[in-house]
Amino acid sequence: EWGLDPDERVPAPYVINNVQKLIDHGDNTELFCRYASRDVIYLTGQRDIETLSAENRYQGLHGDRFQGPSRRERSERFFASLQVRGRELEFCGRISGEATQVHERHIVKQVAHDHALMFSSPEGIQAMFGR
Repeated sequence: EWGLDPDERVPAPYVINNVQKLIDHGDNTELFCRYASRDVIYLTGQRDIETLSAENRYQGLHGDRFQGPSRRERSERFFASLQVRGRELEFCGRISGEATQVHERHIVKQVAHDHALMFSSPEGIQAMFGR
């Protein structure tokens, strides 16, 4: 699952306590709450709107086509899904009652799919180093 087979010589607790064990229980609440409790900031390029080709979009799981035609739209949909699930679980009781979202998402102005420009942008610098 993680690219590592169980091996006593390689200490990899994520192999022993992996996500699949949480999924196999049929309820992903614990998994979601663990993820939602993390300090995560998503950066999305404002110009990352290139329609992904059918070749790229339909590789692997066919559910990819429901994620959206561009990376920016996929980012929007993913972030929105986090908010829906967060509200369903009342933000897992770990976030103050005034919380209105899970994680943060920032649009990097005038940038497409370029990690260097995203991280060196004002939004990227703020995400990494704070205000």
